[in-house]
Amino acid sequence: MIRVKGFFIILLLVTLVYAYLDGSALAYSLFYSTLLSLVISFIYLIYIRRKIAIEIKLNKDKLYTKEPCQFTIIIKNYSILPVPYLEIFNKALSSFEKSFKSDVLILPGDKNRRIKGELCFDIRGIYNFGVTEIIIKDFLYIFTTNFILKSNKCISVYPKVYSFIPKVFDGYNEISIINSNRKNVGDESSVRDIRKYRVGDSLRNIHWKLSAKYGELYIKNFDYTSGERCSILLNMNKLNIIEKDILEEKAVEICMSLVNYLQNRSMKTKVYIRNEENRSFYIEKRGDVSELMEYFLLHKSKGEGNFESFIYDSLNFIDKDTLVIITAVLTEEQVRTIISIRRMGYNLELIYVNIDFKDLSLLQQLKENDIKALSYRELIKEEE
Repeated sequence: MIRVKGFFIILLLVTLVYAYLDGSALAYSLFYSTLLSLVISFIYLIYIRRKIAIEIKLNKDKLYTKEPCQFTIIIKNYSILPVPYLEIFNKALSSFEKSFKSDVLILPGDKNRRIKGELCFDIRGIYNFGVTEIIIKDFLYIFTTNFILKSNKCISVYPKVYSFIPKVFDGYNEISIINSNRKNVGDESSVRDIRKYRVGDSLRNIHWKLSAKYGELYIKNFDYTSGERCSILLNMNKLNIIEKDILEEKAVEICMSLVNYLQNRSMKTKVYIRNEENRSFYIEKRGDVSELMEYFLLHKSKGEGNFESFIYDSLNFIDKDTLVIITAVLTEEQVRTIISIRRMGYNLELIYVNIDFKDLSLLQQLKENDIKALSYRELIKEEE
């Protein structure tokens, strides 16, 4: 789209009327000078907009939430003519980098300019940074053109995998369902193999001597007996509260962190997800964890069904001593269901992200029924 400055149109009409009425060479010289400026500016703008290109570079194509990512915008001018006014605006970048709203610059002929910054994502998903709006003006600021340059620059942001706080999880002392599964676990002093450190691994399993030797962290994998299982029920029903995206993200993070923690200890895990379309995942090896991660990348919490009914329906596939329920917001209906399941003989844990202040008494009800309710903050060591 091209816009022309109204003042210059008025000036052109005034010089035309003046030349017509006066008829002198000076009057016509003014008119033709104004008209020539208009034509040259228009031709320049049509020409220069075809010589401008934008390239957006990210130092990572995949990352986790809360992990910084550096970006570079390269503005290229393939013409020998300079650009006196060039403004760029990328809506996706400005949404995450508050200081980057738009940038105005002068671009010399046959030169490039670079704009650098840093992004940090709080919500998982696939983000497209390939749509950039360009605004250019000619030397006399008569014409302004804006157009869109597109590319396929996307970045995949996965839910962050945290380490569990040692005093809660270390040695399975505080989580009863895992403690019950420890009865048949082999000697932890038996090391199965050694591998490089991954996000979410316990720092207590670091092989310090080997890490010091090679200058990077290595983890000891211990031998555990087979047959250990844990079932996780994740509530991904749609939330209708303030900060729903943040709460939903934290519920997914705690689920992924727990799955990663159990998988690192060779515990087989079944994850049942209540969403717009219910899903289940059997986690036995590292590739299964990646499959679950891809699911969370592509799916948000959009379920609208009854989570309590989903819990009851899932009991047909769950052992009585291996159940963890994860929900973003703890409600009275959920508590009633959980207490009912506990009375049926299920040994379970509840993990919640948020609870309304007026519903704090629900935690006391769970405690009275010998049900451990752990909050997101109790389990996750948030890295600053």
